[in-house]
Amino acid sequence: MKSFRFLATFLMVALCATFLVSCEKDNDINENEGSASKIVATNVINGSFQIATVKTIIWHGDDYEDYDVIAQASYKNNGFTMELPASLPAKCLLPIMYLVSSDYEGAEQLISDRTVKGNTLWGFRAYNSNDEYLGFLQYSAYSEDYDWCEAIWFYVDKDVTVLEQRGDNVNLNLKKGWNICYNSDVFFTSKKPSGFNLKWEFKEDI
Repeated sequence: MKSFRFLATFLMVALCATFLVSCEKDNDINENEGSASKIVATNVINGSFQIATVKTIIWHGDDYEDYDVIAQASYKNNGFTMELPASLPAKCLLPIMYLVSSDYEGAEQLISDRTVKGNTLWGFRAYNSNDEYLGFLQYSAYSEDYDWCEAIWFYVDKDVTVLEQRGDNVNLNLKKGWNICYNSDVFFTSKKPSGFNLKWEFKEDI
């Protein structure tokens, strides 16, 4: 009887340990996408020892000629952690129509609220210790079929949805604040697409 109780206790402890490890692994997998405003980049592919700082640049103005640095973080252990601001200044906000334009022939976008304004982040700029620009970091992937997908950070000042009247290549359900969206040659969506294992990668400025 004592042997049976010992075995049962051992199995219960092992089961709990397995469950905890499994949860930890799931958290690691979702580390980059758990919170849109907190960016946690790890295991950067092609990461350079020259990178000292990562900056978030937001472009604005009539021709996207102006920009502001809205956040920055130190680069260490082949990654970085950065907190985006809760809101953007008015000068950095653009009409939603300019941010979701589609090249799909004949497409008509259904925007739930055309008064919404926002902006997007398509990558994060890397600098060395002398504050010289080196290149950018991007969260992206290629699927087994060599389709390409990248994550972008989309800020809006109000909740809004954007759908295509023809085709499914634009499907955005955006909440006020920061959202992670996914862009490729064939879709632009706020729902994470299947078949892509997104990873952080440093791309040197040539």
